[in-house]
This record gives sequence, structure tokens and C-alpha cells, in this order.
Amino acid sequence: MYYEIYIDVLFLENFLINSLLLLIVKRLEKASGGKGRVFLGGAAGAISTCLLVVSHMPLIIEYLLTFLVVDVCMIWIAIGIQNATQMFRILLLFWMTTLMAGSIFNLFRPYLRSMSLFYFLTVIMYFFVRELWEIILCFKKQQRNILKVTIITVNGKVCVKALEDTGNQLYDPISKEPVSVIGNDVAKILLGCERVKEEMNMFSENLNVRYIPFHTISGSGMLPVLRAEKMILHMREERSIERPLIGISSEPVSKRQLYQMILNSDILGGAKNVSESGSTTAV
Repeated sequence: MYYEIYIDVLFLENFLINSLLLLIVKRLEKASGGKGRVFLGGAAGAISTCLLVVSHMPLIIEYLLTFLVVDVCMIWIAIGIQNATQMFRILLLFWMTTLMAGSIFNLFRPYLRSMSLFYFLTVIMYFFVRELWEIILCFKKQQRNILKVTIITVNGKVCVKALEDTGNQLYDPISKEPVSVIGNDVAKILLGCERVKEEMNMFSENLNVRYIPFHTISGSGMLPVLRAEKMILHMREERSIERPLIGISSEPVSKRQLYQMILNSDILGGAKNVSESGSTTAV
């Protein structure tokens, strides 16, 4: 069986796809340099693909040369590599991006009746895969900043997932201490009540509840803050914080329930290792 291959069309298709894939990888890697190198790398990959096709090499050899030689050369030209570790990391990222893009093309391949539709789908694929990667990396970064925290008050204790947020700049204006924030769902457990606002005054004396001003993008107001007895951060080495300030939000701090507390990152400066503080409390 014979196929007619138009070398100019083959070059153009590979150049477009290679360039867009390299742009995605460059963006994710936050590599410096202009887009000219990316398009040069895409052109080099397209030329190499055309040469491999007309050479009639065995398929296994063609695949090996593509993945181990052509892809490496494209990345080296488009991004520039400082060491072998970086090359391996970017190469894996490029292969996974190619797999994602290939899956999209295979899904719509039966409907590609014209080159204009192919080019349109390629551009849509670029934005879709790029945003998908951004979401995945953002979620992965967020997961790294989530840790297990036990909050202890005179009314009881609760274990929650806390997000260490460098953007949390909430401080008590009087003591200048950093303030972490829990949602009303966690506050109900700590206060042992169903309605936090109505029952707050009942526990204000025992829990040292007071109000501090806060400002967010959506507005400003007064936030109820309690002083807990202790907060234990379950990290590689457990760290304890004596009498931390904890604000109570009127709603859960994560709509998806990925975490139940926003931990002020500056509070870690006052944390002590449990072994160093001499505490052996099991939580």
C-alpha cells in the first residue's frame, strides 16, 4: 500500500505542533529567552521529521531517533539546557505534553476534513493543554503547602488540614502577632455549638475571644479571634505553637474542602520542635 505525502504539508504541520508544544513547555519551565528560539526549535524538529519519513527507516529506529535525538535537539535549541538533570525533567514534561496533545488530536481526527480545521484545532489544543498544565501544577504546589494541624483549646481539640499561605498578612493590631484563620465549620467543633455567631459570647470569656479588623478584596469588617491553648504542626518534626491567635471566618475557608484552615506562614517563626519544648502530648 502506498501513500502520497506532501513534504511541505508535513513540514508545516510538524512545525506548528512542535512550536506550540515547545511554547507550553517553555512557559511551564519559566525559561528565559525569546520566542524566536522556540520557532527555530520547532523548525528543526519539523525538518528532522521530514528527513526521517523520506529515509524509509524501520519504524522502531524512527521512533527511537525521534524521542531520543530529535526531541532533545528541539528542547536544546528552544530553551537551552544547563545540565543533564534539567534536560531530563524538561524532556519528560515535553513527552507528557505531547501525549496530552496527541490524545486530543486522536479524539477529533475523524472530524478533520480540512487543513483549516486542523490549524484551528491545533490552536485550541495549545490553550487547552497549557491551562490544564497550569491547573495541575497549581494544585500540586498547593498540596505541598498543606499540612496537618491540631488545635487545642480549653473546650477541646480538633485536627484539620491547613494551607500555609504566604499571602495571609493578618495580624493582631495590638499584640502584632500573626493570625491564622479557620472556617465556621471547624469553629463549631471547637466551640461545641451549632451557631457560632449566637454562641460566641458564651465562650468569649473562657476562650479569650475578641474582634480585630480585616481587609480583603471582597471587603472589610471585624473578625472574631480566639487565643487557643496550643497548636501542633504535624511536619517531619512536630512543632508546637503556644497560645496562637486563630480567626474565625463566617464560612468555610475552602469551598472544595481541600483544607479547613489558612495558616499564617509567619507563625512558623514562633514554632518550637515538640522534642525541644519537652512536650510529649499525643494527638
